[in-house]
Amino acid sequence: MRRRTDGVTPGRPVGSAPQHGPAGVVTVHEVDVELVEDAEPRSARVRSRDPDRRRSRPATARGAEPAARRHLGGLATGAALALVGVLVLGLNVATEARSTAAAARVAAAPGVLDAVTGFGVSWTRTDVQLLGVVEDVVLVSSAGRMAEALDARTGAVLWTVGEPGGSGWCTLLSSDQPGIQFERTTPWTPAGEDLACHRSGWWSDGPTDPLRRRTLVEVVDTATGRTTGRLEEDGRLVTSMLVAGDLVPVVARDDGSVVVSRWEPGAARTRWRTVSGPGLATPDAVGTAVLQDGRTLTVRGHTRLTVALADGSPLASHVPALARRRTAGTPPTPPVTDVPDPVALVAGPEGTRVVEPGQGRAVRELWRLPRGTTPVPVADVAGVLVLAGTAQVAAHERRTGRVLWRTETAAAVDPVALTDGVVVLLPVPGDGTTDLAAVRLADGLELWREPLPPGTRLLVPAGAAVVVQARDGVVGVPVSP
Repeated sequence: MRRRTDGVTPGRPVGSAPQHGPAGVVTVHEVDVELVEDAEPRSARVRSRDPDRRRSRPATARGAEPAARRHLGGLATGAALALVGVLVLGLNVATEARSTAAAARVAAAPGVLDAVTGFGVSWTRTDVQLLGVVEDVVLVSSAGRMAEALDARTGAVLWTVGEPGGSGWCTLLSSDQPGIQFERTTPWTPAGEDLACHRSGWWSDGPTDPLRRRTLVEVVDTATGRTTGRLEEDGRLVTSMLVAGDLVPVVARDDGSVVVSRWEPGAARTRWRTVSGPGLATPDAVGTAVLQDGRTLTVRGHTRLTVALADGSPLASHVPALARRRTAGTPPTPPVTDVPDPVALVAGPEGTRVVEPGQGRAVRELWRLPRGTTPVPVADVAGVLVLAGTAQVAAHERRTGRVLWRTETAAAVDPVALTDGVVVLLPVPGDGTTDLAAVRLADGLELWREPLPPGTRLLVPAGAAVVVQARDGVVGVPVSP
């Protein structure tokens, strides 16, 4: 077979005269190349384009040296591939370890969903109102019961509180909330909450005990439905407030006196108890009971009673100096986070600052949002900060503020963090409906979407499911079937 080896232009005649190189050497541009078996040394098959180099080497050297060099090269290549394999394996192991640790941190965060795998078969309870969710227990109230606990995945009734058709109401306690909290029916609560159930009625303790109006407050363990604490007072419950995790019930007696007490539900003990003189209230009305200045409670009826929240001592009036004090307030932080110190959003004239709390009063600004932007922080997980604006959600790189993605959301549904640390579930506009879309947290890729019940107003994480407060009741949507 004949082939050209020097890159001579094809237009040159094959039979042209040879060109002379160094003295006594003739350079030939047409050579005979014989195709041989693979076992033959490569140097015998592939000729060098340099004629001087070809003549200066003996044939034996041309055959043996490349073979040895090829052997060494093969060893080097194998060693390099082995090293790359070890490095890749080590990198994969390290990455897997970091991912496992990150997933564990996210899974331990309150309000985080289980690993989202898809959209399961939903369940519905009509004519009920959502009280809240504690881990994977859904708490609802209805006309038939003060409270019912439902399994978030199946909707099965786990336990009930109150007699069928009995009067009263239940609220979730929140011992970790700072400051003053009034009676709450908040739909999202951290794990480990208890339920406080209040009811008033006429009953006696036995045949010889006179029938009288009473108020009963019970603390219920949301995991088991068992009563863990009980407070009973003669009279009608006017209101019950939550002060730094303690219950402060106000009870009006039939003689017109008012009982105000501060009760610690966790220890089932009364911190203090104050009784007013007769004539403050009538059996049918007490006026108002108002928390003032974070330190006093004032009950107004025919007369007025003001007590200090610290020890229950009666005061001539509330503390006016504290009312004039201007407080800066607490900047909002994401309710779902996998870090011990989540970022906070501080609004100012130059825009909203995203800061990371430090020791004491020191804070470190990470980045800043433009002026006029007032988003709501909903999640700070896996290095991504999710902020909800007006009918949209944006995901930012936590450290730099770089926008990773943004998407339109349903304006009629309150923004709530629904994430497992890998995907985030968002209420998005559908074709005449509101859909639940699974969006990858890292890059905003939509993985799937399903329509939500008509009239959806609220979405709440519940372990393996998402609980929906809709127009006709409460719907559970399993997302980890």
